[in-house]
Amino acid sequence: MSHHGNKLEDFEFHDSEITSCIFEGDLLKMDIRMLNVHKDVIEGYDTDMELDGAKIIFRGFRLLKVEEPARVRYSQKGELEETVPLKSYEGKEAQTLVLSRFEENFWVYALSFFDSYWVLEGSRCNHSSEVVNIYFQFDEVEIFWDGFDRPAWYVRNR
Repeated sequence: MSHHGNKLEDFEFHDSEITSCIFEGDLLKMDIRMLNVHKDVIEGYDTDMELDGAKIIFRGFRLLKVEEPARVRYSQKGELEETVPLKSYEGKEAQTLVLSRFEENFWVYALSFFDSYWVLEGSRCNHSSEVVNIYFQFDEVEIFWDGFDRPAWYVRNR
């Protein structure tokens, strides 16, 4: 791949799609589509651009926990149907859950940094109610891509 970056904050992950995920020791490798890069990171472009596919490698990756946020579901009549409490997973259980979520494509809603950890929010189906928050840390990240597909979706939809 001909381009690369090493800061997650140079990219916009909202509405991107993780198409594969592999754990190898403390490495996490991902293939991702519809990832956008900020214009000030790339030469010759005056707008944020959507990458034509990318690979991400996290070195020293540490999965801290996975949460399924609490949710409430109402019927069409506005009556409470179901309350699902927050569920939190750590260790092997968290890794198993992450791998099961990444067996299919995983849609990213947000990637945020808090204090000393990152949170990836998303679900297996785009706009599914089965949202998970993945809390993690890493030592290094590299993002590789060959080219650009088009301007970022949030630039096209202005």
